[in-house]
Amino acid sequence: MNNLLNIVLFNDNSTDILNSVATKASSIGYVVLSSFSGLVALILMFALVYTGIKIAYSHGQKRKQYIVHIMIVFVVFIITVILFSIGIKYAVDISTKAAINLTT
Repeated sequence: MNNLLNIVLFNDNSTDILNSVATKASSIGYVVLSSFSGLVALILMFALVYTGIKIAYSHGQKRKQYIVHIMIVFVVFIITVILFSIGIKYAVDISTKAAINLTT
């Protein structure tokens, strides 16, 4: 609340306050990215299982198509897991900073 009053009253540290808000907003963006990529990774995991079952029960050219499909889904799955881990790192950093601020 004090920071909001400083912005409204146009105190000298308003630039610092705006930078702090921008930093917090970008951190929240990483957390949202993490949760979205986690959801996408879950959906892709189900797609991998479904395609694996189709490969087991198919033959010939159709089987080759499913193998290419599963390789593409697997690459996208790896990318989303990497994004998820980046978001988790920022979420842990945010919670650590919050815990430090609560104890001081």
